Amino acid sequence: MPVKWLVVTALLPFHPAVRAWFKDRLGEPTAPQLDGWPLIREGRHTLIAAPTGSGKTLAAFLSAIDSLLRQGAGLKDETQVLYVSPLRALSNDVEKNLLAPLAGIRHELGELGLPDVEIRTAVRTGDTPAKERTRATGKPPHLFVTTIAGGPLASPYATEKATAMVNTDFIPGFPLQHAAKDAAFAAEAAHLHGLQLPLTEALLDRWNQAIASGHGRDDVAAIITATAATAVTAAVG
Repeated sequence: MPVKWLVVTALLPFHPAVRAWFKDRLGEPTAPQLDGWPLIREGRHTLIAAPTGSGKTLAAFLSAIDSLLRQGAGLKDETQVLYVSPLRALSNDVEKNLLAPLAGIRHELGELGLPDVEIRTAVRTGDTPAKERTRATGKPPHLFVTTIAGGPLASPYATEKATAMVNTDFIPGFPLQHAAKDAAFAAEAAHLHGLQLPLTEALLDRWNQAIASGHGRDDVAAIITATAATAVTAAVG
């Protein structure tokens, strides 16, 4: 399908108020939005990997807002959407990709003469005051935003490992053979429940090849970087 046709039709499935806000505020969808929206709308698990500022966060938020808005007066008092954000990006995510679109879309509802739909949101972090937590014990938010602060992804080890991956400076800490074993368990469990994990299975295939080549005791992060570099080299060559 031609790219221009995708751009023209990408917003058609959205609620009229969402469509009007997006066209007036942003114009045309970005590539991550064009690729991601159809999959999200189908209810599929969707991973969007794209550079900062490419609209991937809004792709998720706008889909969530649209699904809530379409329920209209039938929108139940229950939390339907959970968004987990890195702590450093939380303020920008909430203001730019949630609160601003919500306010603009509610304005468009009035401009179009359509009934208002109150979509409640709540943001909670480890620093949220107890008073504010207590205030939120009434009606639940439809869209709940929280962070990974305090969890395993925010641990000093994870931060150190991420820095090492960027700098390609690896000290063996998690052997590839152990990572492959964990990935195999995850893939098997998914299959037993009728789910597919194509990314995990693709990585597992590469890792098993690396193990067969004698890299089972090497650090898994180093292997990931090496296999990615090999793939890029092969594509360029």
